[in-house]
Amino acid sequence: MQRDLVTVERFYTDHASGLELNLVAGASGLKRAIREPTVNRPGLVLSGFTRYFAFKRVQVIGNAEAYFLKSLPAAERTTRYETLFSYKLPCVVFSRNMHPDKLFLRAAENAETPIFRSPLVTMKFINLATLALEMMFAPRGTGIVWAKAERWAKLSPVVPTFASEEVFDRWMNDDRSPHTTTAYDMTPGGFHAFEHEWAMSAAFKFHERIGRARVTARIRALNDQCKAGLAAMPNVTLHTPRDPALSAGLVAFEVTGVPPAAVVGRLLERHVVASTSPYKVTYARLAPSLVNDETEVETALRAMREIAGA
Repeated sequence: MQRDLVTVERFYTDHASGLELNLVAGASGLKRAIREPTVNRPGLVLSGFTRYFAFKRVQVIGNAEAYFLKSLPAAERTTRYETLFSYKLPCVVFSRNMHPDKLFLRAAENAETPIFRSPLVTMKFINLATLALEMMFAPRGTGIVWAKAERWAKLSPVVPTFASEEVFDRWMNDDRSPHTTTAYDMTPGGFHAFEHEWAMSAAFKFHERIGRARVTARIRALNDQCKAGLAAMPNVTLHTPRDPALSAGLVAFEVTGVPPAAVVGRLLERHVVASTSPYKVTYARLAPSLVNDETEVETALRAMREIAGA
């Protein structure tokens, strides 16, 4: 199964709360990819040994690295920072709420490398961040295949299922006796997105109960409220058409002088989740949906007014 690209922006958006991340510099680099599902402490590189540097990982600076850097004269620190940022790092996190010095921040901005702070102690941050990254890198998703019973009976599973104890036992015991294949037999083993599977029945019943027309009307009304609010703000350009016949559940916009990734980061600091469009020309996006109400849309608009200086 193909994995989605894990960007620094996605890591930040998904785990800012749990990891207590605060963006302090390098917002223009939030689209950078994290290539490996773990973290690295760059102490050896900062001391001058660059061989085997795991630069594709999230870099974490704790007490040891910070106090070592403080022991160096400014000119030497500048050289070490230039070496560090000569690599295309995904991002750097300072644990224990430590403040990177001005030389470090300047080098990070020049390299467009995102810098975060977290109040968590270093090892706790590393443990939690590693778990978060492993989940993000794990192939997952929920696909639904709907078929009549007689159609399933014509198939033979290649991978054993974990959905049926009886079927799994037959596979474990190499039981090749005649057996009518069912949908359970064709549900593969491996990593399951159980939170999605367990919610399917309730989700189908909920949508059937309220009906497509009400779902459409509700999403349209909330997105109309969002578009109207953004369109009225100075310094904000709305790119999604106002006509509901020409748009759906995503509202794309930009703020003059603020990169889209930075808009997303500032919204998150105000407890509003947004995203950027994954294209060469990218915009910030809000997506009012069935889980939202008018008050929450207004909360997002109020946050946008602050960001846009409206």
